[in-house]
Amino acid sequence: MRNDQTKTDHATRLKLLEVAATIFADSGFRKATVREICSRAGTNIAAIHYHFGNKQALYQEALQFAYTRAKSEYPPVLTGHGEATVSQQLYVFLRSFLQRVFRDGKVSEQARLLMREMLEPTPALRMIVEKELFPMRMHLEGLLRQLSNDSLDEEEMRWTVLAVVGQVTIFHQIFPSLQLLWPEMHLTVEQLDRAAQYLTRYTLAALQGLDKIPAIKPVHPDAVIPPDA
Repeated sequence: MRNDQTKTDHATRLKLLEVAATIFADSGFRKATVREICSRAGTNIAAIHYHFGNKQALYQEALQFAYTRAKSEYPPVLTGHGEATVSQQLYVFLRSFLQRVFRDGKVSEQARLLMREMLEPTPALRMIVEKELFPMRMHLEGLLRQLSNDSLDEEEMRWTVLAVVGQVTIFHQIFPSLQLLWPEMHLTVEQLDRAAQYLTRYTLAALQGLDKIPAIKPVHPDAVIPPDA
């Protein structure tokens, strides 16, 4: 009997997390209600208090649940491939990133959750940064450090990380307009894979050619630049 109750509790908790992740992604933390979550999960408010304590705790666990599930489906790190090159590892990182942002041609639940958290921060943001975004940053920095032969200083590394990440997040941020600009762009699994390959090559080319490009001379906003400059 106790095992049956444990299984029931686990199933209820999992259902609440799944439903909560969807509702929080659709409505955001502040607009989502515990009543709606319970109704769609087929349980009562007491179940949330029992499993999570309160709405904020449920939200934080739903965020973590969405991240863990996405990383499990699309691992950002190669395992069991000892011979993989650093370039291949960067490709896997970018492919995983794209696959976690888009699912079935639409912006994923995890990506929508994170975007809402960025727009309307809650105490959960610090948890996501520490548990998810910071390790992601450190992994990417490690790859970039190897690919650049450790030639980037601290500031250059920061801009490079932001440039690489921005190549993916821009897809999410302007997704509705992408569908109007390029109707043939459905972001299927195949298209995401090709995008990851291209972004990897683009990043490698930028790193390899960075030292060959002279520094850009600053220009005052009011300065008049000659046509042949």
